[in-house]
Amino acid sequence: MFLASRPTLPTDIGTIDEVTIPAVNNGFFHNFRDEIQRYGDYLRQKFMEIYARMSIKMRELGTRISDRFNSYG
Repeated sequence: MFLASRPTLPTDIGTIDEVTIPAVNNGFFHNFRDEIQRYGDYLRQKFMEIYARMSIKMRELGTRISDRFNSYG
C-alpha cells in the first residue's frame, strides 16, 4: 500500500504573509469579531434590563418590609 504524495508548502514566506493577512483581516476573523461584539452588546443590554428589574423589586421588597414593621409599631 502506497501513500499519496502531499503537496509541499511554499518556501517563500513573503507570499504566505501577503495571502493570509488580508484573508484574516477581511474574512472569517473579521466577521467572527463582529459577531462576538453583537453578542456582547446583546448580553450587556439584557444584563442592564435584569439589573433594573431587580432594583425595582428590591425597593418594593424593602418598602413592604418597612410597612410591615411600621404597622406593628
